[in-house]
Amino acid sequence: MPTMQPQQIDAELTLRLPDPQRDAPAVLAAVCASQSEFYPWLPWATELQTITAVTTWLQAGVTRTQAGETLELVIEARGQVVGWIGLRHIDRWNRWAEVGYWLSTPMTGRGIMTRALRAMLDLSFTQQHLEKVILVAATDNRPSNRVAQSLGFQLDGTLRHNCRLADGYHDENEWSMLATEWPQS
Repeated sequence: MPTMQPQQIDAELTLRLPDPQRDAPAVLAAVCASQSEFYPWLPWATELQTITAVTTWLQAGVTRTQAGETLELVIEARGQVVGWIGLRHIDRWNRWAEVGYWLSTPMTGRGIMTRALRAMLDLSFTQQHLEKVILVAATDNRPSNRVAQSLGFQLDGTLRHNCRLADGYHDENEWSMLATEWPQS
């Protein structure tokens, strides 16, 4: 497993590698508390309905992280797992990756995801040595588009019918942040 120490974001938040056995109950609780909000944007979350399913999902993420394919982290608020953030599709040759995330509904509206994404961008550009991080969000997923805008991502374009969600195909906004645009780089 990569030797990554937990990343203390501030007095409240930490990003760390998941421990599938220990974290599965908290992740399951977070997903179950957020089903109605997750379902339009993350239809796969309906598959995470048991401790076994969540443990398997977390372990798969650890395996992908160990292989260098992804960097998948849990978000803790005051020691409690409240979400997930990860770099997916890491392209080491071109030095880019796509970031994805989710946050338990009871924790939204507190700036947690903005702070977690800011920390992930720092990791992306300083430790992962990426040149670009891409964020893709359905055009009607206003919260994710607002997070991208608030951190200064540039809108590269809108991809028509780019994702199939529970109610059909949706257009997606593709946002990007370059290492040279990130103030902390």
